[in-house]
Order: sequence, then structure tokens, then C-alpha cells
Amino acid sequence: MQGSSSVAKRLGTLGLTVFVVGAVLLGTGIAASAHTTTKAAAAASANKKHPTTTTTTTTTLPTSTTTQPCNATSATASAAAGKGQGTATVNPATCLVNGTQVDVSATGLTPASASNYLGTFIECNTDPNQPTVSILGNTIPLSCSSALKYVFTPNAAGTADTAYLPAPATPYFTVIEGTTGPACAPTLCTGTDSTGGNPYTDAAGYPCPPTAAQQAAGDTCVIAVGDTGGDQVTVPISFNTAVPVPPTTIGTEAPTSPGHSTATTVAAAKTAATKAASGSLAFTGSGPGLWWLALVGVLLMVLGGLLLTVVDQPRRMLRLAVHKVTRTKRDS
Repeated sequence: MQGSSSVAKRLGTLGLTVFVVGAVLLGTGIAASAHTTTKAAAAASANKKHPTTTTTTTTTLPTSTTTQPCNATSATASAAAGKGQGTATVNPATCLVNGTQVDVSATGLTPASASNYLGTFIECNTDPNQPTVSILGNTIPLSCSSALKYVFTPNAAGTADTAYLPAPATPYFTVIEGTTGPACAPTLCTGTDSTGGNPYTDAAGYPCPPTAAQQAAGDTCVIAVGDTGGDQVTVPISFNTAVPVPPTTIGTEAPTSPGHSTATTVAAAKTAATKAASGSLAFTGSGPGLWWLALVGVLLMVLGGLLLTVVDQPRRMLRLAVHKVTRTKRDS
């Protein structure tokens, strides 16, 4: 009986151990399966969310020019020695740009004495080395503006003013910035200039304001008053030269709407996903290994339960038999 009890005890212990191991395996499989399912659901939820991205737009403004602040003033000059007589005023004579309208007036000119006594207002570069053209017997620097555009006849007092020019001339002088000549334009340029060149081509080399080299040599620009009586009065003028403004770059940032991502965002997301995959395995749900683990746990629990049942039943019967025998001996 003692041997049978020992075997039963061992079988009972084995059955209990098998049952506990099976329970542990079953619980581990269920817990692991639930954990991976939760992570997979979270990953799927995260993948459904569309990131809000920020895009940067840059705009480069082109190079431009601007004029500097300038206080325009008038200028007055008198005829130089050997250049006749008279005094002329240009208003304004400074801060000029292309298209500036100025008033030119003159007094003290030689009074008109004949019907063919004419005068003109012209804009010229003062470079002494420039070619000349001949207009109605008068030699005029090539750079001067058209000698036929602002024509006047001095009155008996020797005065003239753009405000009193006969039609179709305008009552003001329009300043030219750039190529001003040739003086024979538009209808009197029938030949070559004094150097044998094309008047229009050569005139481009003597603009207003003068080139940097010409300014370094002392050349300026003037508005001149001249007449067939031999009067020549030149009034210096100056320009408000445009200063280049370097290109500038401006940037703006704006968030894109959720649900829309740029190619940059998609690339960044792919990079992040790749980095994440390199550090951990992807969760795609509970694999077959977890289900097998749970199944083995169930089988072990069943086996342990059977062992406990088989072992426990004989032990109960043995205890009952021993108990009856003991009672019988006591009674006898």
C-alpha cells in the first residue's frame, strides 16, 4: 500500500505540474496574441492619419533700378565770349530723368531783324571730340537732339520761351535720357557725319548723361539755346541716375490641408518607416506560433487534469478501504 501511495503521489504531482505548465502556455499565447493585435491596430490607425505638412515658397524679385531722393533746382547761364549774347534759364535743371518736362527761356538774344531769323532749343553732350553734322549751313555737334523740333523766332526784345513755341511744338522741352542725337534727325540726315560715319550709329556713343569715361574727362550735358544771329547759350543739366537694386528673395510658409501631402512628405515618411523597420519587426497580427503555443497549453492542461483525476480516484478508494478495515478491527 505504501508503494501504491508513493506512485499515486508522484503521478498526482506530475499531473499538477503538467496542468500548471499548460495553463502558463495558454495564458502566454493569449496575452501575446492580444498584444500584437493591439499594436497592429495602432499601426493601421496611424497609417490612416494624413500628416499636416509645411511647404516653403520662395520668390526671387528681379534686379530693378530706383532713383535717389533729389531736390530739383533751376539753372541759369550766359553766352560765353565769342558766342554771341543772351542769358538762358532751364527749370528744373537737376534731378532729371527720361521724359522730364522743363521750361527753357532766354533773354538778351540778338533781336530779330529778318523773317528767316530762327532759333532752336536742343539737348547735347559736350564731348569736344564728337563728330558734327551740317544743318542749313550751321555746324552742330552730332549728339544734340533734333534741331528742328523746338524752333523759335526771337522777338524784337530778343526773348524766347518754350511756353510760346508755335504749334505743333509743345510748350515745354522734354528731356531725353540715353541717346539724344543725331541733330539732323529725323529728315536732314541725308549724308554722313564729319568723320564719314553713320550719324545714327555714331550718335549712340555720346549719350546723356555722358558715359563714365566721358564724365571722367569732364564732359557734361546741356540744354542749349542757339539762333542764326550767332547766339549760343548752354545751360548745364544733371540727371538723377537710377541705382541698381539687387535681387531679393522672400519666403513664405503655409501648412497644407490634412489629407494632402507633398512628395517631400511622402519621401520623409518612407524614410522614417525604413528606420523603424531596421530597429524592430513589423507587427502583422498574431502568427501561427502563438496559436500553437496556446493549443499546446490546452492539451497539457487536459493531460494534467486526467492525471489528477486518475490518481485521485484510486487514492480515495484506498482511503475508504483502509478506513473500513480500521473500524472493523476496533469493533472486534
